[in-house]
Amino acid sequence: MKAVLANFKQLIVKNWGTKLEYSFMTAEKTFSTVETKNTPPNTTLVSVQFNNDKYFGVLQALFDDKSNKILNIKTLEVKEPIPTMVYFWLFGLLAIMVPIFNIYVIRLIKRSDLSRK
Repeated sequence: MKAVLANFKQLIVKNWGTKLEYSFMTAEKTFSTVETKNTPPNTTLVSVQFNNDKYFGVLQALFDDKSNKILNIKTLEVKEPIPTMVYFWLFGLLAIMVPIFNIYVIRLIKRSDLSRK
């Protein structure tokens, strides 16, 4: 087991580097009438996202609920660049500008000298 974990660590370091940040994604138990979609009895499937400055990846671990030990761990075939937030802030700024413009126009109308507003 120690040799496998050493190889697993080398794989992670080779693909993503040594300075990684980890964040919890999901923990799930699947009960289904289809046998292949079930998680094994008394186990939980946990997904953890890790990232460096440029890319992110996903780990999946299968935990035993009774002994709290890892039964299986693997990386998913995910190595994607971290998306930029520029478009999010541009559209957010546009969405905020519409109500500000509406309030500005309403104030101009209220302050005008016209008799019928």
